[in-house]
Amino acid sequence: MRRWTVGSTVVSLAAVLVLSGCGGSDAQLDTSEPWDLVWISDSMGGGVAQRWADRIEESEGVEVRVHNHVIGGLPLVKARDMLVEQTALRDEVADAEIIVAYGSAKDASPEDTGTCHQASPTPRDPPNVYTPADFAPYGDALRDIYDIVFELRAGQPTVIRAFDQFNGMIADLREAGIGAECQATWD
Repeated sequence: MRRWTVGSTVVSLAAVLVLSGCGGSDAQLDTSEPWDLVWISDSMGGGVAQRWADRIEESEGVEVRVHNHVIGGLPLVKARDMLVEQTALRDEVADAEIIVAYGSAKDASPEDTGTCHQASPTPRDPPNVYTPADFAPYGDALRDIYDIVFELRAGQPTVIRAFDQFNGMIADLREAGIGAECQATWD
Protein backbone atom coordinates (compact mmCIF):
# COMPACT_ATOMS: atom_id res chain seq x y z
CA MET A 1 0.00 0.00 0.00
CA ARG A 2 1.27 3.48 -0.87
CA ARG A 3 0.70 6.50 1.33
CA TRP A 4 0.90 10.17 0.47
CA THR A 5 0.41 13.16 2.68
CA VAL A 6 -1.93 15.75 1.20
CA GLY A 7 -2.13 18.75 3.49
CA SER A 8 -2.54 17.15 6.90
CA THR A 9 -4.31 14.07 5.53
CA VAL A 10 -2.63 10.75 4.76
CA VAL A 11 -4.04 9.11 1.63
CA SER A 12 -3.63 5.36 1.17
CA LEU A 13 -4.12 3.63 -2.15
CA ALA A 14 -4.34 -0.13 -2.51
CA ALA A 15 -6.01 -2.74 -4.69
CA VAL A 16 -9.06 -2.79 -2.41
CA LEU A 17 -11.51 -0.15 -1.25
CA VAL A 18 -9.69 2.19 1.11
CA LEU A 19 -11.33 4.98 3.07
CA SER A 20 -9.51 8.26 2.73
CA GLY A 21 -8.85 10.67 5.54
CA CYS A 22 -11.98 12.60 4.58
CA GLY A 23 -13.99 10.92 7.30
CA GLY A 24 -11.34 10.05 9.87
CA SER A 25 -9.71 6.72 10.69
CA ASP A 26 -12.92 5.14 12.02
CA ALA A 27 -15.09 6.31 9.11
CA GLN A 28 -17.57 3.85 7.66
CA LEU A 29 -19.63 4.20 4.52
CA ASP A 30 -23.38 3.77 5.01
CA THR A 31 -24.62 0.78 3.01
CA SER A 32 -28.31 1.52 3.64
CA GLU A 33 -28.34 4.07 0.79
CA PRO A 34 -26.89 3.79 -2.76
CA TRP A 35 -23.31 4.92 -3.28
CA ASP A 36 -22.28 7.24 -6.09
CA LEU A 37 -19.10 6.55 -8.04
CA VAL A 38 -17.59 9.49 -9.96
CA TRP A 39 -15.12 8.16 -12.53
CA ILE A 40 -12.83 10.74 -14.20
CA SER A 41 -10.33 9.28 -16.63
CA ASP A 42 -8.81 9.32 -20.06
CA SER A 43 -9.39 6.29 -22.31
CA MET A 44 -7.15 4.12 -20.07
CA GLY A 45 -10.13 3.90 -17.71
CA GLY A 46 -12.73 3.43 -20.42
CA GLY A 47 -15.12 0.54 -19.83
CA VAL A 48 -14.00 0.04 -16.24
CA ALA A 49 -16.37 2.18 -14.13
CA GLN A 50 -19.46 0.00 -14.48
CA ARG A 51 -17.47 -3.19 -14.03
CA TRP A 52 -15.94 -1.85 -10.85
CA ALA A 53 -19.36 -0.66 -9.64
CA ASP A 54 -20.71 -4.18 -10.24
CA ARG A 55 -17.92 -5.69 -8.12
CA ILE A 56 -18.49 -3.18 -5.34
CA GLU A 57 -22.21 -3.97 -5.38
CA GLU A 58 -21.43 -7.68 -5.15
CA SER A 59 -18.81 -7.40 -2.41
CA GLU A 60 -20.39 -4.63 -0.32
CA GLY A 61 -24.08 -5.34 -0.89
CA VAL A 62 -24.90 -1.77 -1.89
CA GLU A 63 -26.26 -0.20 -5.07
CA VAL A 64 -23.64 1.88 -6.91
CA ARG A 65 -24.64 4.66 -9.32
CA VAL A 66 -21.95 5.48 -11.89
CA HIS A 67 -21.17 9.02 -13.07
CA ASN A 68 -18.76 8.26 -15.90
CA HIS A 69 -16.48 11.02 -17.21
CA VAL A 70 -14.12 9.21 -19.59
CA ILE A 71 -12.56 11.59 -22.10
CA GLY A 72 -10.02 10.28 -24.60
CA GLY A 73 -6.60 11.87 -24.17
CA LEU A 74 -7.57 13.60 -20.91
CA PRO A 75 -4.48 15.05 -19.20
CA LEU A 76 -4.56 15.04 -15.40
CA VAL A 77 -4.17 18.83 -15.37
CA LYS A 78 -7.39 19.08 -17.42
CA ALA A 79 -9.13 16.72 -14.98
CA ARG A 80 -8.09 19.11 -12.21
CA ASP A 81 -9.36 22.08 -14.19
CA MET A 82 -12.70 20.30 -14.73
CA LEU A 83 -13.03 19.87 -10.96
CA VAL A 84 -12.33 23.56 -10.46
CA GLU A 85 -14.56 24.91 -13.24
CA GLN A 86 -17.51 22.55 -13.75
CA THR A 87 -20.24 23.06 -11.17
CA ALA A 88 -22.12 19.89 -12.16
CA LEU A 89 -18.99 17.75 -11.71
CA ARG A 90 -18.21 19.43 -8.39
CA ASP A 91 -21.77 18.64 -7.23
CA GLU A 92 -21.35 14.99 -8.26
CA VAL A 93 -18.09 14.73 -6.31
CA ALA A 94 -19.62 16.42 -3.26
CA ASP A 95 -22.32 13.71 -3.24
CA ALA A 96 -20.13 10.72 -4.21
CA GLU A 97 -18.86 8.11 -1.81
CA ILE A 98 -16.29 6.88 -4.35
CA ILE A 99 -14.11 9.07 -6.57
CA VAL A 100 -11.63 7.81 -9.17
CA ALA A 101 -9.35 10.31 -10.89
CA TYR A 102 -6.80 9.58 -13.57
CA GLY A 103 -5.33 11.48 -16.46
CA SER A 104 -2.25 11.27 -18.61
CA ALA A 105 0.95 13.15 -17.82
CA LYS A 106 0.52 15.24 -20.96
CA ASP A 107 0.93 18.94 -20.11
CA ALA A 108 2.58 17.94 -16.81
CA SER A 109 5.69 16.11 -17.98
CA PRO A 110 8.70 16.69 -20.24
CA GLU A 111 7.87 17.00 -23.93
CA ASP A 112 9.83 14.05 -25.35
CA THR A 113 8.38 11.34 -23.10
CA GLY A 114 5.95 10.60 -25.95
CA THR A 115 8.82 8.76 -27.63
CA CYS A 116 8.20 5.98 -25.10
CA HIS A 117 4.47 5.86 -25.87
CA GLN A 118 4.87 4.81 -29.50
CA ALA A 119 4.04 1.14 -30.07
CA SER A 120 6.57 0.70 -32.86
CA PRO A 121 9.81 -1.25 -33.17
CA THR A 122 11.21 1.41 -35.54
CA PRO A 123 14.59 2.63 -34.28
CA ARG A 124 14.50 6.21 -33.01
CA ASP A 125 16.40 8.55 -30.73
CA PRO A 126 15.87 7.81 -27.05
CA PRO A 127 14.26 10.34 -24.74
CA ASN A 128 16.19 12.00 -21.98
CA VAL A 129 16.12 10.10 -18.72
CA TYR A 130 14.18 12.14 -16.19
CA THR A 131 14.02 12.37 -12.45
CA PRO A 132 10.91 12.49 -10.26
CA ALA A 133 11.38 16.27 -10.05
CA ASP A 134 10.73 16.50 -13.78
CA PHE A 135 7.26 15.09 -13.17
CA ALA A 136 6.48 17.37 -10.21
CA PRO A 137 3.69 19.18 -12.12
CA TYR A 138 1.84 15.85 -12.40
CA GLY A 139 2.15 15.26 -8.66
CA ASP A 140 0.99 18.82 -8.03
CA ALA A 141 -2.11 18.28 -10.18
CA LEU A 142 -2.90 15.02 -8.34
CA ARG A 143 -2.51 16.73 -4.94
CA ASP A 144 -4.76 19.55 -6.15
CA ILE A 145 -7.41 16.98 -7.11
CA TYR A 146 -7.23 15.37 -3.67
CA ASP A 147 -7.50 18.78 -2.01
CA ILE A 148 -10.61 19.56 -4.08
CA VAL A 149 -12.16 16.20 -3.22
CA PHE A 150 -11.45 16.67 0.49
CA GLU A 151 -12.96 20.15 0.36
CA LEU A 152 -16.07 19.01 -1.51
CA ARG A 153 -16.61 15.92 0.64
CA ALA A 154 -16.31 18.03 3.81
CA GLY A 155 -15.25 15.27 6.18
CA GLN A 156 -17.65 12.61 4.90
CA PRO A 157 -16.34 9.03 4.56
CA THR A 158 -14.96 8.69 1.05
CA VAL A 159 -13.16 6.13 -1.07
CA ILE A 160 -10.56 7.69 -3.35
CA ARG A 161 -8.86 5.64 -6.04
CA ALA A 162 -6.12 6.40 -8.49
CA PHE A 163 -4.45 4.14 -11.01
CA ASP A 164 -1.32 4.23 -13.08
CA GLN A 165 -0.60 3.81 -16.74
CA PHE A 166 0.77 0.47 -17.89
CA ASN A 167 3.62 0.04 -20.34
CA GLY A 168 2.41 -2.42 -22.95
CA MET A 169 5.16 -1.63 -25.42
CA ILE A 170 8.25 -3.08 -23.73
CA ALA A 171 9.18 -5.44 -26.61
CA ASP A 172 8.74 -2.70 -29.23
CA LEU A 173 10.81 -0.23 -27.23
CA ARG A 174 13.62 -2.77 -26.81
CA GLU A 175 13.59 -3.57 -30.54
CA ALA A 176 13.67 0.16 -31.32
CA GLY A 177 16.87 0.40 -29.24
CA ILE A 178 15.40 2.68 -26.58
CA GLY A 179 14.22 0.11 -24.04
CA ALA A 180 16.58 1.08 -21.19
CA GLU A 181 15.93 4.82 -21.48
CA CYS A 182 12.18 4.35 -21.75
CA GLN A 183 12.12 1.94 -18.79
CA ALA A 184 13.95 4.57 -16.71
CA THR A 185 11.45 7.22 -17.83
CA TRP A 186 8.45 4.96 -17.06
CA ASP A 187 9.95 4.15 -13.66
